[in-house]
Amino acid sequence: MSKHPGVWILNPSGRHGYRLKYRDADGQLRRSGKPLKGERFQRDTKAAAKAREDAAVRKHNELLRERVKLEDGAPRRRREPLAEAEQRFMKTLKAPRTRETYSEGTKLFLNWAKRRGIRTTDDLTRGRLIDFREHLDTYDIAGSTFDKRLRGVKAMVRYWIDAELCARVTYDDLARVKQKNEPIEDRVWLTPKQCQKVLEAALRHDREMVERKSGTALRFPSIAPFTMYVLLSGARASEARALDWSHVDLDALNVNLEKVGVVTVPIAVSKTKKRREIGLQETPSLRRLLRALQLQSGGAKGPVWDLTEWQVKHSRYRMIDEYGSPEH
Repeated sequence: MSKHPGVWILNPSGRHGYRLKYRDADGQLRRSGKPLKGERFQRDTKAAAKAREDAAVRKHNELLRERVKLEDGAPRRRREPLAEAEQRFMKTLKAPRTRETYSEGTKLFLNWAKRRGIRTTDDLTRGRLIDFREHLDTYDIAGSTFDKRLRGVKAMVRYWIDAELCARVTYDDLARVKQKNEPIEDRVWLTPKQCQKVLEAALRHDREMVERKSGTALRFPSIAPFTMYVLLSGARASEARALDWSHVDLDALNVNLEKVGVVTVPIAVSKTKKRREIGLQETPSLRRLLRALQLQSGGAKGPVWDLTEWQVKHSRYRMIDEYGSPEH
């Protein structure tokens, strides 16, 4: 009878020397990635054969201890590749903006882990998380950017712990990986003069894009009406881009039964996940803008703007770099 059931000694093949093959505590067949270390294991002598047998017995006893721990309620080691585990986490995030924000940190983490030889979630420890934090601190970035990137990584690891993908890290370990929590500078609001310059830059952008037009399609469609809507409504660019005609009621009444209009930001669009309304009585210019767009569309239903996120972002860059718009 074998002294190490469930553990086999593999003979040398190709560039590999003697290795162990075993069935782990989860019942999966595995092979040791590297040969048994040391010449005393690799020689073709009786002493080396005895050393290999002893190594197999030690592995067998180690697996027995792991099975006992699992029976006592210890978390299972899943050994899921980091890239696959990151994709699982990203699928749980519904908002595209959140995925974009978190991926900035998680991609840095994956690149760092690859250089460190950390391949699976089971290779992750508290010490390695702290090592990553120190690595992140070597970048010349603002404290708020540091916190944003680290927050994305911590959210991902927290999901792994919840899903029992990360057996060697606990919530307490995660809490020891501190963010800087530096105070965020106060927002600087655009002055009326700066708003005027933003609109002038948008109009110049649209005019020159029409002059450069080739064929029937514009790479950068008209951005001025969208820019004016954002300035007058105070909406986030992502919320403004998702504006649908079903969210707009230009005949809504105020308490005096006067037609003032209202724009509803539904939960599915709002970044704060709270429904809110933008009243148009304080900004009648915004109501006139939406009315003109509604007439221009012929009462069409669906999205108000035919703009992609890429077009909005790069039109803004062009307004700042080429047309003298203030940062906004």
